[in-house]
Amino acid sequence: MAKNHLKSLNTPKTWNILRKAQVFVTRPYPGQSSLLLGMPISLILRDQLHIATTQKEVKYILHQKEILANNKVVCEPKYIVGFMDTLSVPKLKKHYRGFLTQKGKITFIEIPESEKDKKVCKIIGKKFYKGKTQINLYDGRNILVDKDSYTVGDSVLISIPQPKILDHFKLEKGAFIVLTGGKHVGQKGTIEHVDEQTLRYKRAGGEVYQTDKKHAFVIGKHKEALTLPNS
Repeated sequence: MAKNHLKSLNTPKTWNILRKAQVFVTRPYPGQSSLLLGMPISLILRDQLHIATTQKEVKYILHQKEILANNKVVCEPKYIVGFMDTLSVPKLKKHYRGFLTQKGKITFIEIPESEKDKKVCKIIGKKFYKGKTQINLYDGRNILVDKDSYTVGDSVLISIPQPKILDHFKLEKGAFIVLTGGKHVGQKGTIEHVDEQTLRYKRAGGEVYQTDKKHAFVIGKHKEALTLPNS
């Protein structure tokens, strides 16, 4: 049985928090992001975006229905928001996207309003259903498509909250990726070569590295499809 509490010292290393500032932190409810790549919205609003200073203020703001995650109103402080999710504060006209720093820490970067209803999702599985192909995305969404041109490991740019495929990014040479795991987590680059289990990618500075294919998250064709950190 899962515990209802979480000690600061036992939080995932991806969480960018001060672990010795308090004994316990909010444990998020299970959701579309994993515990490794997501954080409870209460910690994001208080410790990262500094929209609130206390847990009481967080609850008040959420109960006023002033926060949207992936274009849906969120009232639960334990709601998990993570990598590639969008977070909007309409009253402040601010919009953010979850990403990873080069130290592997979850961070939320400001994005333009035109991108608040878009999200890149990785394909982690496929099934055939009533003559159509169902693609399973990493955040739990499933989309039925007529044409079976999608492969596990590819990514799709979708609209949110109602998922509609806007673009398709293949895991192939020339694709722009970010690493969500491994030794070089958080790094971005362009794929140079793809094997069955590994791939090589080149960073903006010209350095070439090799990594496991499972760590690669395609975020565009030759360049990022959405606003990302400069580093």
